[in-house]
Amino acid sequence: GAVAKVMSRPDYADLGAQQRITFVSDEWADDRAEFNEIPGFSGSGGNKNLKPFESVQADLSIEYYYSEGSAIGLALFHKTVDNFVVPLVINVQQDFAGKEGIVDAGNITVSPYSTVGNGTDAVSKGAEVFIQHAFDSGFGFYANYTYNKTNKADVEVDGKEFGKSPLIGSAKYQYNTSIYYEGDAFNVRASYNKRGETVLGLNSGLNVYQDPYEQVDVNASITLLEDLSLTAAVINLTKSESVKRLGNDTESRLLNSSYSGRRYYAGINYRF
Repeated sequence: GAVAKVMSRPDYADLGAQQRITFVSDEWADDRAEFNEIPGFSGSGGNKNLKPFESVQADLSIEYYYSEGSAIGLALFHKTVDNFVVPLVINVQQDFAGKEGIVDAGNITVSPYSTVGNGTDAVSKGAEVFIQHAFDSGFGFYANYTYNKTNKADVEVDGKEFGKSPLIGSAKYQYNTSIYYEGDAFNVRASYNKRGETVLGLNSGLNVYQDPYEQVDVNASITLLEDLSLTAAVINLTKSESVKRLGNDTESRLLNSSYSGRRYYAGINYRF
């Protein structure tokens, strides 16, 4: 087991003080109605007041190797986190009075405005179990399961609260399984991975949720000569789709959906 305190600075890109503000007039939006442009001001920018990420984490693990290439294990973990970075889409007031530009803006509302804030006082705790077993025939399998419980923490920008969020990218559960064959000249592995619902940020006070996601990948290689081998892989055999929504109380607030399809790769490796 181990106990550690961790501190790290925010990314420079998140700390940047630069801003970008875009204005769309009613006339411009009407002329391009097919693109669904919304009249008004929108923008993005960093947050120069981001605080350093801080964490106190502890873990305890035990493993038992009952034969060659075979083991079972259990790990417990607890982590307290302060000042984790949360992507935000919010409304902000900007004062452009006296600024030179195409539009005499004065005091304006920028909506939407994309930036980042700090989440405070988050806790992540849970357990991970795994088993791996290698048969004498060259076949084997591996499986692990992680349970992670987190709370929702206040998210602030310049001392103003914009909502609550759990740790970004943290799923309540995640598990991975693999079956494989490893021979003298031929190897193949099929892997199944599933991750529970995760939060990616806040949009107008609503958490941005990524739906549970699962995927199957297959990899294989064959050695033809001592220095020559062929490789092949199928990624996302199940043709899984990544879906993001606003809030998790209904499926009607779809934010976006992305699909990269089933992908095939092949290669030749030669060692000189």
